[in-house]
Amino acid sequence: MRVMIFCLVLVGTFLSAQRVSIQEHEVWWPDGLWNAVRCSVTVEDLFGVYVRGLKVEDFQVVEKAYDGKGNLLAEKPVSFVESSSYRFNGKGFWEKTVNSEKLDIVFFIDGTGSMEKHIKNIRKQIHSFVDRLVEKGTGFRIFIGMHETEDEPEWPISSYQSRFFDVTMLEEIRSAIDEINTWGEWWNLTWGYDVFLWSLKLNWREDARKVVVVITDVYTDSVYGPNWYFSPGCVTSMRAVDLALREKGMELYYRQPKEEEMAKTELQECFSPKVNLKVKESNFDALEKINGRVKRLSWPFDQSEIELSDSPIVDSKCYFAWVSGWGDQRYVDKVEVVVSLKYTNSSASFVFYPLVDPDGKKDFEEMRKALMTDLFEVSYEALKDQSSLDDWAKALSVLRESVSLVVDFVELFEVRYPELLDTMGTLAKTYEAALKLNHLNELARRVVAVRDRIF
Repeated sequence: MRVMIFCLVLVGTFLSAQRVSIQEHEVWWPDGLWNAVRCSVTVEDLFGVYVRGLKVEDFQVVEKAYDGKGNLLAEKPVSFVESSSYRFNGKGFWEKTVNSEKLDIVFFIDGTGSMEKHIKNIRKQIHSFVDRLVEKGTGFRIFIGMHETEDEPEWPISSYQSRFFDVTMLEEIRSAIDEINTWGEWWNLTWGYDVFLWSLKLNWREDARKVVVVITDVYTDSVYGPNWYFSPGCVTSMRAVDLALREKGMELYYRQPKEEEMAKTELQECFSPKVNLKVKESNFDALEKINGRVKRLSWPFDQSEIELSDSPIVDSKCYFAWVSGWGDQRYVDKVEVVVSLKYTNSSASFVFYPLVDPDGKKDFEEMRKALMTDLFEVSYEALKDQSSLDDWAKALSVLRESVSLVVDFVELFEVRYPELLDTMGTLAKTYEAALKLNHLNELARRVVAVRDRIF
């Protein structure tokens, strides 16, 4: 029993010692009291080691709205359920843990019908490869392209842009892997060399390891094929790929069976020992003999043959993205965001000002318009004729609503925006008239005092 209690105390101490730190934050889409916000945090344990594998459920994110005097107006938890388009079409939460290795890797998968019997294993292996990347913390970016002849490679999900996806897009990457499939069997050529040169269009990182993996069940087509007609024909030579590999510092892995196990239909189309023996003589295995950056993988495909380093973790962040909406408040001076790790006493916070322009100027015009509109609807419209003024119950009700609006406006200038007092002369007169009734001596005194300071 004592051992169990000791263990529980030890676990509790360990959890409570975890520390949350804000790393960066940004209002990336500002729009008054509606703002798209993102931030990142790190979580470290008692020994300064990054805590990994956290989920959004392990955190609590709360927003607190304050007025110009620092009074708390309201607070509410951040929702990661609605407005997915403002959370980068994801769940609004990602973990990005990386070691010192940067890897940009491209998979080009033959989509012809003869590959159908291999697709299930390819999906499984690429999923396992992504698992390895995440486990090791490799700072990776990945592109998975289906290919055959002259069409440009594209993600298995056609709505995806032809670019690298990184570790923060695991859900999208795994969805794409699940969609890897074939297009049916026909006289299809497989342009392995062409897709390699196409990959040079991608935005490779200069300081990253650059790897291309081509998976096919037939010889790659080249300038020497096909064997019985030319158009459309591949125009890329083995020499061009050799030069690109050396110049760009890239690696090429290829996964291809021996000739006797190759797809019969495609093989008959692209190669004949009597017509174009050079197709075979300029295949990937020939390139491997002259370039040490080329390596053959096993058939069937085994992802474990792609080497990854065991470098130490150098950074780990959890990213949040959400919509901050305070449209139910007339005016919010600042919003404090508090990020807490559940089951611990650890939290961190940052502040943003929703009504501040990106250049640092106060968004006075938006606030002024909002207050003017509210005041017009409450005061002028409600008390625009003599009968309304004679209705004391209605007039007093309108007056109570007007008071808070006028106080908001006066405080806006007196407390937070004294540099804009040069506009208060006309506005003070406007709001004095808007009150209609002379029952608020204190309020009137404040408005007149502001006016007198200006004139």
